[in-house]
Amino acid sequence: MASRRRDGIYKGALAKPVMLQVLPAGLRAHVPKRIYQKVLSRHERENAAIVQQQYEKKLAMLFDHYGIADKKNWAELARALATQHVPGFRIQSQKSGRKRIWDGDRLRELERTVQSIRQQHAFNDRQALTFMVNNSEQAATWGVPTVHKGSKQQWIETLEARLQEAKGLRKIHDHAEHLLEALHASRKFRK
Repeated sequence: MASRRRDGIYKGALAKPVMLQVLPAGLRAHVPKRIYQKVLSRHERENAAIVQQQYEKKLAMLFDHYGIADKKNWAELARALATQHVPGFRIQSQKSGRKRIWDGDRLRELERTVQSIRQQHAFNDRQALTFMVNNSEQAATWGVPTVHKGSKQQWIETLEARLQEAKGLRKIHDHAEHLLEALHASRKFRK
């Protein structure tokens, strides 16, 4: 099974491989075999020392990256790495029910359409939704979908629930926007 490549998980030295020293390309051809063996042996020891030093440094950085204070808690580091890289170690709640097909844009469009119909016809929300489902022009977008197993009335109730969700999201958005404006006005984020 091919592993998924996940760029950008680590930063700085943790994102860079350990670089080893390389012997000059033509060295073997230019020095006697006995001297080359000594040079090669010393070169391998130096590279092993570089690897050891870099591994120790990067392991300490890895403990810091995962917020593990005890640098000898290998089990905690293994758990953090497994959770990050092995899907079978991730924890999530099991979702039940049907998958949602209502994104923010669709919810906003529903709210705008209902507001427009309410203003044109002096309807309340339920009346506007009923109009949308029954009107041939609006039914193309908001009518009962072919995959809906319930009645037209149940679809109107579904639209009403999504409308309430849209209104709740708008309130959260408006509140967040108000808070950002207040922070900006207080000059906390100005240079």
